[in-house]
Amino acid sequence: MESAPFTGLLSCPQEIIGAILAELQPNRASIAALAREPLDSKLLDSVLSYSNLENLTFAEYLIKANPLNRLKYSLTHSTPLKNLWLLNCCIGATSLAEIMKYPRALKPITFKDEYRIFKLNSYENQTAQEYVKAIGLQASSLESLDLDVPFSRPKGTNLASLSLLRDLTISPSHLAIDPDNGDHLDYSLMPMVVLLPRSLERLTFRYLQSDHYDHNRLQRNPHLEEYFYLPYVYRLVSGGKLPRLSRFTCVVTPPLTVDGDVTRNFTQAFDELGVQFMISKIDNPITMPEIEECKQLCQLSNSW
Repeated sequence: MESAPFTGLLSCPQEIIGAILAELQPNRASIAALAREPLDSKLLDSVLSYSNLENLTFAEYLIKANPLNRLKYSLTHSTPLKNLWLLNCCIGATSLAEIMKYPRALKPITFKDEYRIFKLNSYENQTAQEYVKAIGLQASSLESLDLDVPFSRPKGTNLASLSLLRDLTISPSHLAIDPDNGDHLDYSLMPMVVLLPRSLERLTFRYLQSDHYDHNRLQRNPHLEEYFYLPYVYRLVSGGKLPRLSRFTCVVTPPLTVDGDVTRNFTQAFDELGVQFMISKIDNPITMPEIEECKQLCQLSNSW
């Protein structure tokens, strides 16, 4: 995934938005916003409706969109916004859908949230599918999606409608099917149905250490091949369900164990199908470097 651009800066106090927008250059406009407060819906509309804005990052905001602001100016799918990052933001699926109605053609969307933030907001019990439905309003252009959010109850999130999606990062638990209607916590033996778009070229499975359901499942069976559904993904590729897939990455963190023989076997098996299989090891999946970068840049807001 590309890192979020911070060419412009929107920070507390929110009143500096006018100065920021005045300085943005056509076709190169970017805004990064960081604050631990509700974002005024009219200010949100001002940002989303700005005619030159292509890159937008919101970090640690409570966002609630008002459709009346957009409808007042007939801004449905009319703005040039291409890249959207939502980092540690409290936002419901309805408000996310409203935001999706502004841009003509979003390309990448990054929606990342730490569990300590997400569990505090009133949208914790909304499903991943509700958010995917909102994101689907940009399905005619969306090519990259990083859905790194610890939803409270994963239920076989169906992404097949995102028919142009080329790059996907997601927790494998979001794709698991729970035969007991959400009451069974062991996902290790529950295969995915075909929930992935055939257009995928790059697939990344990432373990959310802060996700209670991922953690419960991992304690029962901490083996990489079962946790990341390696046999099932292999069958999807070999069966022609993911004909364009060229790279499959698993992001591994403790306490996941990596068996060298298993890794070599799957690396060879995927290679024979024309897919590069990689394991990426990180120590702490909860940290979000984009937030730290945004915090550092927020210090520059004093110059406005």
